[in-house]
Order: sequence, then C-alpha cells, then structure tokens
Amino acid sequence: MDLTDIGLRKDSDGWCRAFHKGAQVPMRHRHVELEVNLITRGHGVYLLEGALYTLNRGSLFWQRSSADHGLIRVSEDLEMWIAVFRPEMLVRICPPEMHRAVLSETPTDRVHKKISNEAMKELTAVARAMQTFEDDPPRYNAALGYWLLSAWAAHRQGEDFAGGDVHPAVDRAIRLLRSEHAPPDVDTLAQEAGLSPSQLSRVFARQIGMSIVEYRQRVRLDRFREFFGRGRRHNMTRAALRAGFGSYPQFHRVFKKHFGFSPAEYRRRMGE
Repeated sequence: MDLTDIGLRKDSDGWCRAFHKGAQVPMRHRHVELEVNLITRGHGVYLLEGALYTLNRGSLFWQRSSADHGLIRVSEDLEMWIAVFRPEMLVRICPPEMHRAVLSETPTDRVHKKISNEAMKELTAVARAMQTFEDDPPRYNAALGYWLLSAWAAHRQGEDFAGGDVHPAVDRAIRLLRSEHAPPDVDTLAQEAGLSPSQLSRVFARQIGMSIVEYRQRVRLDRFREFFGRGRRHNMTRAALRAGFGSYPQFHRVFKKHFGFSPAEYRRRMGE
C-alpha cells in the first residue's frame, strides 16, 4: 500500500482538524506521520494493522508512523479530532518513554486509552483554538506540540481498552477489495481469501459490521470522491465508472442510500 499524502504545509509540524461523518478520509491508508484520534461524540470502528478497535467518547487512539489503518464503520453522530505530526517533530519534543510506549514498531503500552472528561475537554479546547490561527505557523506549531504532550499525559492516566484480532481471511479480503484489481464477486474473493463464500460472508459481517457487498460499495464511494475531487479531474459519470460502479444509475442509487442526498447535490455542495 502506497503512502498517503495528508497535505501538510511546508512550514507546519502537522495539523489538527475536526472530523464528522461524511468527511473525506480514506477507509484504509498509511502515512509517515504519527496520527492521534480523540473521539468526542458517537463511535467508530478502526482497523489498525490486523486488529479492530471500537472507539467511543473519550477514546484516545494512537497510530504510529506508516501503520496501516482506517475507519471501517462510524455512527451517524461521530465527531472526533484528528491530529497528525511530522516524524521530525516527534524526535524534537517527545520524551524517550513516549517513543517506547506508543511510537516504536513494538509499542510497550496500549495504543487505545479512555481518558478523563477533564482531559478530553482540555484537548478539545486547545484544538478549537488552533483553528483560529492556522495561518500563524510558529504559534500553530507551538500549540501542536502542547496538544501532543497533553495527549500523552492524558494517555498515561487513561484506562486500557483491548483490540480484537481480525480473522486472517477477513484481513486478506479487505486488502483485496481495496486493491486496484479487486475480485469481481464473492466466490472469487472467498477463494483468494482462503474460506468458503458462506464462511467468509459470515465472519466478515460479524467482525466488520457490514456485508461484503456493503463494504465493496463503501470502497467504491471512497474512490469516487478521490477521483472526482472538485470536478477538475473527471466528470461525475467517468469518476463513478473508474471507481468500479457498473453504471451511473447503480452509482446514483448507492450514493444516495449512503449519504442521504443525490450526487448532484454533492456537486453543488462541493461548489461546482
């Protein structure tokens, strides 16, 4: 899987942004920056390097550099802060015990903790304030460093959560579905994943919380938004077909069911 460009400014040590359902975030990706998620409302399920994590209000979730991760499913009311940090910044400001605990290739501490309401409120307040001075790099970078070290302090005092291992066939199926040449049907997918179609469908739905068909549709919608962008790279029909939909009517039906509004409304909201 190629590294994802997360759009950092050259003069920035990272960024901290609000996320809500409908925001465009790849379902599965990796990048060289550390990523920290703070859930403030609702819940979501993350897949991180072969393990599933259910994130709820108060969850603080760490994804080290180049880790394979992504949101699998989210609640309608999910709200969280996503913060990312350049590796150079981590070397500069993070204490050695933090590197050993959550940043190394073999972390010695849980990557998922439930933090106190007071810590969540403090981190949220700093994150909100940062949105008002994004164009002031020295101040923004200083606030990023404060946010990261405050998150680490909250993590040390937090409560453990356990992640659940993903069945190897499910992990293989997800990788295949996300690949450029995904198997055309469930039978072929199951054969390549190493289970029968019925077994794979059952285990996949139990662990991921949606059917294989639903997940495939999510992948295609994710690709459509990537290809379409703001309409500068492809028109809507071409982007939908390139994303894997068999026809525009199929794409229209799936898009409206998932987002609750039509593709045309999406284009209007994107400012086209």
